[in-house]
Amino acid sequence: MKILFLVAHPVEDASVRYRVHQFLPYLEREGHACTVWSFSTARLFQLLRSKTRWGAKVFETLRCSANRLFRLANLSQFDLVVIHREAFPFLTPLLEKWIMRRHPRVVFSFDDAIYAGHGDVSTLNHPLLYRLKYGRGVDAVLRDSLHVVAGNRFLADYARQFNSRVSIVPTVVDCQQYRCKPVPAGLQDKKRQPITVGWVGSRSTVAYLSAVEPALQRLAKANPGRGCFRICGCPEYRLDLDDFQSLPFRLETEVADLHAIDIGIMPLPDTAWTRGKCAFKAIQYMASGIPAVASPVGVTPEIIRDNVNGLLPNSSDDWFHALHRLVNDESLRRRLAIEARKTVEESYSLQLWGPRLASLLDTLSPLPHRHRVAGTAPRPEPAGAQRTKPSPGRARVSGITISAAPRSHPVNQTPFDSTVSSEACAALPIRSSQDYFGLYPAVAAKLPHGSIAEATDELLRAYREGRNVFLFGNGGSAALASHFACDLAKGTVVGENGHRRFRVLALTDNVPLVTAWANDSAYEKIFAEPLKNFVAAGDVAFAISASGNSPNVLRALEAARGAHASTIGLTGFAGGEMKALCEVCVVIPSDNMQIIEDFQLSVAHAIFSVIRQRLVEDFFAPPLAAGAAAG
Repeated sequence: MKILFLVAHPVEDASVRYRVHQFLPYLEREGHACTVWSFSTARLFQLLRSKTRWGAKVFETLRCSANRLFRLANLSQFDLVVIHREAFPFLTPLLEKWIMRRHPRVVFSFDDAIYAGHGDVSTLNHPLLYRLKYGRGVDAVLRDSLHVVAGNRFLADYARQFNSRVSIVPTVVDCQQYRCKPVPAGLQDKKRQPITVGWVGSRSTVAYLSAVEPALQRLAKANPGRGCFRICGCPEYRLDLDDFQSLPFRLETEVADLHAIDIGIMPLPDTAWTRGKCAFKAIQYMASGIPAVASPVGVTPEIIRDNVNGLLPNSSDDWFHALHRLVNDESLRRRLAIEARKTVEESYSLQLWGPRLASLLDTLSPLPHRHRVAGTAPRPEPAGAQRTKPSPGRARVSGITISAAPRSHPVNQTPFDSTVSSEACAALPIRSSQDYFGLYPAVAAKLPHGSIAEATDELLRAYREGRNVFLFGNGGSAALASHFACDLAKGTVVGENGHRRFRVLALTDNVPLVTAWANDSAYEKIFAEPLKNFVAAGDVAFAISASGNSPNVLRALEAARGAHASTIGLTGFAGGEMKALCEVCVVIPSDNMQIIEDFQLSVAHAIFSVIRQRLVEDFFAPPLAAGAAAG
């Protein structure tokens, strides 16, 4: 399918970069030919960031307008047109409605409350333009679009007033590009260093910092020499603080600039505009392993759980106490950062949403069957790109593949409807138990039975050699670790007393020990440290993690390998970092968290059933006759 993306600005614009460009490799690997037409040239984009040079701005704007109109005469060559936010930087919705009259399949994508308008334009270079370009004119665009892609629940709820065909695709990050910032070698060394409280953003949001300036000033006075402050994205903006830096945004050092801060802040007033924000600053901090402190506005409380993976202060006093705690408690910073990174990996990563967006656009194809552009083949990952390549067929096995589904839906409906939250991993609507269980056959058909057999044999080897088996995981995986340990410990007892027993232990079951390590040291050590008390060469460490990226699971696997124990993993998605640490790794071929967990339990039951049957056969096998034995 040939897809045209109409965007306002080049890749230097964050919204265009994260909502369009980073998804292109996933679409191209599925055989789609993608074209991006930006209204602004790189020159105009740079000119718009200055407050002067009006003549150059007007000339370049007219040139870009003529180029845009000339290009739009060739819309018929594309199967699908996606307008991101606006086709023209002003006079919305005149040009958008013109495009919809000329092309029957137009998708509208937006990630801000453009229907409400930007409230505070005091820090912007062109405040009048912002007042003209946003407003209720977008309602007609929402109503007439083939489909609407909204960045969050608040935007989706607004769009559904005009169009029932709405999907939620959050603004996400590439977890291969956004690595966790390096952990200090020693806590004592870090305690002697200043803690940097930082903010990243743009001119359109920098004014929100004024609301927390009193709390930052109070923090500096309460921690002399301990805290410093850094903002990135609006170099001319200043706060009345000592040890303060205000730096420009630089695309080439975007991630490195994030790593230069220790605590990320995202203050927001509660307005119609800010309630439409996608909390992307918070997601950037969280993906980078930086504890985030944010206002509980809009979707932010759906992403950040207070005191679990970040902090959500309300008043200025709350902001001071939240930041003061973090500045003086390194273990709290680490705990929040670990949970924050896990949240992003499981719910807000490009690795998760890239295939989902590709599947959504598949359903909007004008042809009854999903097809590749003539003469094209699935494109490989671009050379040097730091992306986790999805496992074969991954976008087609987890409830996000819908190759034949469009034929059963009328033109004005779509099987992709993200009315369920992303945390529920609902890339397709689950309106009945039949819908849910209908996802099973494709996953079952692709189960890695060879790896399951290897895991079974390794557990039997440990049993017969009298070795120990240790199981561990988080959340639902922790429950499965305890469940599987129970099955192996009790369900494999056959024959009379005295028969060999499975030496199996779930590291999740000793709650006092787990919480002691989490509280006194770091959450990522809760399995590794107890494991070191017992693990020996020849033992088996059996890790369970749906994402394959849980830091405490990875640390335990590293500890097991250091003791020359065997390592087995049970995971999903593409296997995550866990895959490289396991000698045997069973990867459930799905991107749907609930489906992965269902099949993890089924795989555990399958392994247990095979082991029990073999033990029964061994125990009750008739002894060889003496003559046969001698022969």
